[in-house]
Amino acid sequence: MTFPLLRIRWRGDHPHDAPLLLVCHTYRPGGGWGLHRHDFSEVFWVESGDGVHGVNGDAHALREGDVVCLRPADLHTSCAGRDGLTVVNASFMPADVAALARRIST
Repeated sequence: MTFPLLRIRWRGDHPHDAPLLLVCHTYRPGGGWGLHRHDFSEVFWVESGDGVHGVNGDAHALREGDVVCLRPADLHTSCAGRDGLTVVNASFMPADVAALARRIST
């Protein structure tokens, strides 16, 4: 199950809108997402459950409370453990975040 929690567009003197998409994903035991990469960065928080996260050929345990940061070029996949897995994912374009960082650092 996937559903959007929030979509934010930064306004003001920012040179362009920078979307931030927050989505909650719930996977049943053995479920997960297939191997992929994308053109945006993401950060996800393991809200509940457990599983395994494969990133660039390495496997990492996922446990409740973990926070994972991914770059656009990272190739990743997952498999939920026996308790299933629920993650809250924030996706954003790297250039937009860099522009926001410049804006708030001045």
